[in-house]
Parts: sequence; C-alpha cells; structure tokens
Amino acid sequence: MRFSTLIALSILSTLGAAQPMENSTGHIFPLNAVWKFAEADSSNWNLAAVPGCVHTDLLRNGLIPDPFSGTNELHCQWIGERDWVYETEPFSIDEKTLRNDIVRI
Repeated sequence: MRFSTLIALSILSTLGAAQPMENSTGHIFPLNAVWKFAEADSSNWNLAAVPGCVHTDLLRNGLIPDPFSGTNELHCQWIGERDWVYETEPFSIDEKTLRNDIVRI
C-alpha cells in the first residue's frame, strides 16, 4: 500500500470532531493538530510533522542517521520498503462536503 493511500485511509477512518472554516471555495478543514506516525502493525508511535515525509520524521526522532552524511543513505533504504501510518486527532466531514468534486484538507 502506498504512503498517500495510507494517509487518505487514515484521514477517512478518523472522522470525528474538528470544525471546518469557511472560505471562498467552500470548507477548509485545519489539520494542524499533533500528528504521530509508526510503521504499520507497530505500536511504537513517534511525533510527526505534517506536511512532511517519513524520512524527515525518522531523522527528527533520532531513528535514522542523517542520510546526506557519508554513506548513511545506504543504511536508510529499508524505509521505502515498509508501510507507514500517520494519525492525528479525530475530525468530521459531513456527507454533503464529501459529495463535492474538490475537498481541501
């Protein structure tokens, strides 16, 4: 499963409590809450920065060496071979909004 698919599934599966803001194109759902990430099927959660990527989140949490230093990139190849899950606080999107052609989150 691709990372973007996991994000989409995570977002759709955590529908719950955030309130939308209005703008000229409709609703904007702020997702600037605290995010966390883990390897799929793991219970070892770490803080994440969204927008961002798993590589920078792993580096920020001290879980990988700096891939731009020496030959460290070789020691980080496993990251792209794993599935990663990102989660945040629940938010809700009503059915009417989901029927729109474009929903910005």
